Amino acid sequence: MREGGRKRNISCKLRALSYEQKATSYKLLAASRNIKANGMLLIAISRLYYVLRSKLKACTLQLIACSLLCLSANAQQVSASIDRDKILLGEQITLQLKAENINDQDNPIATWFNLPDTINHLEVVKRSPVDTLDVNGTTTYAQNLTVTSFDSGKWVLPAMHLKLQNSNAVLTTDSFEIEVLPVDVSNLQQYHPMKDIIPVEVKTDWVRIFIFAAILIAMAALIYYLIKRKKKQPAVRQLTVKPSLFEDTIAQLEALQKENLPPVVFYAKLDAICRTYIQEQLYIRALHLTQDELTQQLNVYLQQQDVRIAFYQLLRLMNAVKFAKYTPPSAQQAESISTAKATVQYIHYHLQRTTQQHAQPLVSKY
Repeated sequence: MREGGRKRNISCKLRALSYEQKATSYKLLAASRNIKANGMLLIAISRLYYVLRSKLKACTLQLIACSLLCLSANAQQVSASIDRDKILLGEQITLQLKAENINDQDNPIATWFNLPDTINHLEVVKRSPVDTLDVNGTTTYAQNLTVTSFDSGKWVLPAMHLKLQNSNAVLTTDSFEIEVLPVDVSNLQQYHPMKDIIPVEVKTDWVRIFIFAAILIAMAALIYYLIKRKKKQPAVRQLTVKPSLFEDTIAQLEALQKENLPPVVFYAKLDAICRTYIQEQLYIRALHLTQDELTQQLNVYLQQQDVRIAFYQLLRLMNAVKFAKYTPPSAQQAESISTAKATVQYIHYHLQRTTQQHAQPLVSKY
């Protein structure tokens, strides 16, 4: 009995071992099939990778460029902020506009924020200058605006735009809703309701009327006087005939004869009168010529011998008094005046005759 039981146990164990071997073989078969399927999948993935690798390169470059543009765009920022969003009628709020990290050399600002003076029931009452701050090679711009409203309600402060010069990007701020509350004056102690119209008695201010009328009358009289007054006729000027050179010279010689002068002074003045007449009448530089030079020039005009000799003797006498300290007798002064007069008269009449002789042929010709 014991041997039969042992054999049965051994047979059962052998069957169990055979079942385990079969199960292991089935597992190995399934694992081999899974390995084959995974290998096929890897081959398909490798082929797909080689096909898409060229396309992935172009897409990668585009993604990198887009990321760089996004980074550069994000570096330049604009912002707008308000200190409060609820105000009473007439109260003011401060709107701050800011542009950060602006590169003024590569991409400066082309157009600053444009906010009209009045928009959506909101009014800009003050604009501060634009402040700048340089930080690490870039510039930050900031400006404060004072905004108010006199209409109650909810009003939108729109978004504002800033445009850069060397790019098409337009940077935009946020918009804000501002609530304007009406003012409650019912509890104010100094508040008074509107009163009815009070009739006022109109009194005539006769003093002002009189002053105004007097001013009008004075102005009218002044205008009438200015229009109607006669122009003063200019005074008639009496024509004064200027004496000729001949007459003036004769008058000077007569005046010199009446003066009681020393010989040196007398003959110096006489010499000056004679030389001045000769220079202005004959256009000879008599004041700068010596006696010999003057006599040579006068030979053409003093053609009468007695007149020429007398005047030349007078010239020698005047030079003797002037340079040789010669003192002639006092009676000779009258004779010198007569000689000078005779010479002046002779030159004057000689020129008149010469002019008439040249004028007669011209008159007969024409």
